[in-house]
Amino acid sequence: MGIATTNYKAMCEGEHACATSINSDGYTVEFAVPLSFGKKAGDEIGLSIEIDDLHEEITGVNTKMGGHKFNAYGSQHPYKNMVKLGEEKVAKRITVFDDTRDHWGRDDISYVMQASLFNGMGMGFEPDTSMTRAMFVTVLGRVYERKLGALGKYENEMEFTDVDYNSWYGKYVRWASGAGIVNGVGDLLFAPDKPITREEMAVMLFRFAKASPVDKEVEFSDFESVSDWAKEAVTYCVDKGYMGGDNYKRLSPKKQATRAEVSALMTRYMKGNTVKLY
Repeated sequence: MGIATTNYKAMCEGEHACATSINSDGYTVEFAVPLSFGKKAGDEIGLSIEIDDLHEEITGVNTKMGGHKFNAYGSQHPYKNMVKLGEEKVAKRITVFDDTRDHWGRDDISYVMQASLFNGMGMGFEPDTSMTRAMFVTVLGRVYERKLGALGKYENEMEFTDVDYNSWYGKYVRWASGAGIVNGVGDLLFAPDKPITREEMAVMLFRFAKASPVDKEVEFSDFESVSDWAKEAVTYCVDKGYMGGDNYKRLSPKKQATRAEVSALMTRYMKGNTVKLY
């Protein structure tokens, strides 16, 4: 799934750096930093790297005394990484999926993968596959964990009869119900495997953000097709730039949200709210 690397060059603080190894699977790059730089272990070093037709600016930390080797874990996209060997949660690798390389959502997908909000599916990411309600609640829960820490517990948590609370998504549904982010679909059902619609996605994010209503007109041709219970949330998401329409100025609120669309929504939300990646 990695990209074959044939051409690369690097500049370290304005000087040419010597690449001692480069791994195409996630772009693990090791550079020898000249002793003339006067860098000791623990010092921060800036690196500019070009791999094939990709360009990155990476910030890393000198990690080896004597040899002055610089290690940086990068991706095919320009995200900065502070790196020290042995700090696994910081030294992140980005998997380059074959089915996202030419996809419109490639940058957003790389961002949410870097933040560990999503997992791949099979041998790829499946960007155009519908997002389920369980998946989306899990993503919101992981954002909460990165922003505020451990999930909170609430007295009013609902016990949905169709949720396996020992599953990968169970604790996130319990948390979301207690926090008032989800109410289920009626009759104590949550419908975890049901694809989430774009307007449902907007409502959950609106509640998660504890946002206030926005008194603005939404200029999309199909805004009137948004359900009344979702218009407040959709207006908020559009106003904040988290949600957009297609080339025909349509929101398609009843359309099933894809994994790529959710990646875009959450990337915009995280960047707008300074949510840490790790």
